[in-house]
Amino acid sequence: MLFVLNGCELKRREKALFMGNKQVFSQQDSFAEENIFDESFTIYLGAQLKTMHNVRLLSRKTPLNGPLGGSISQRLQSAMNLYRRGGLHGTIILVEKHPMWHTQERTDLARACEKSTELHFETLGKQLEQVQNSIQGANQWRCEQSLQKVTAGQSLQTPFDAEKQREECSLLVGDLYTTRHSNLDGVQIIFHLVIDNALRSGDITSRHPCLAGIRNVIRACSRFGVTSISIPLLLVEEANENMTVQWCVKRAELVFKCVKGYLMEVCGSGWESSAPGGPALSHSPHYNINFVLPSGLGASGMLDEVEAPATTSIEQTEPLQDL
Repeated sequence: MLFVLNGCELKRREKALFMGNKQVFSQQDSFAEENIFDESFTIYLGAQLKTMHNVRLLSRKTPLNGPLGGSISQRLQSAMNLYRRGGLHGTIILVEKHPMWHTQERTDLARACEKSTELHFETLGKQLEQVQNSIQGANQWRCEQSLQKVTAGQSLQTPFDAEKQREECSLLVGDLYTTRHSNLDGVQIIFHLVIDNALRSGDITSRHPCLAGIRNVIRACSRFGVTSISIPLLLVEEANENMTVQWCVKRAELVFKCVKGYLMEVCGSGWESSAPGGPALSHSPHYNINFVLPSGLGASGMLDEVEAPATTSIEQTEPLQDL
């Protein structure tokens, strides 16, 4: 399944910094959270008709909300949220181009899904197989759309080989596919965003395909009633030696500004969703946005440096420009 802010006011900031906390979730798995950074604030977007949203900046070791899926009680609560209006939570996970990457590499997500039986949806493996079976057809459609633009004299953002793309059986950078879950801690839908190695150290602009992918995520959340979404702020899940303070601040500021613009776009156009538990809704949405940082940044003292662009970008009243 492929998915191929005017002014605002800062209302409240609450900051908590926990060092060296440790919590045991089961007899077999213990998860030590070190250098946990957690800051949350409420913002209002819009010039005349304002919408309120919660923004949270935090760091954790895994893109999932808990240690490889969380405890039994946490997974039970997550399953119950499937039937509660406004209880759906989505998470963006950065993946490689091959759709079976999770099962082949035994990722954290694959291991978390094996901890308990999936009773509501297909298993992760079957959902990924469905994605794999639809890739070639999706690439053929994409090729036809690109050829139509070339025929009409329109320019393409990236060059392409028509025949190669038509037969391609892997995803492209910025593509999205989704999987649904009832047996994970605090998340019911996972957006798998395809990335490449260039994101780990290179500079990008607001026109990068991965940022377009995040835009599609927010649009999908607006359409299907997903009110909470976790986004990897730096578009990387692990810290590395190439991530300098300047690089982190620049990347964080870009993602903040883009997400702000995407939120204003969906809020300004209204909201109609087929949320579970009743008929379609139509009202101004309230979103909970979690910006997730790699936990390895805590030891280097970068978290406080990255924090500054958060309020600066959110309080900015100028429209987003091409960076």
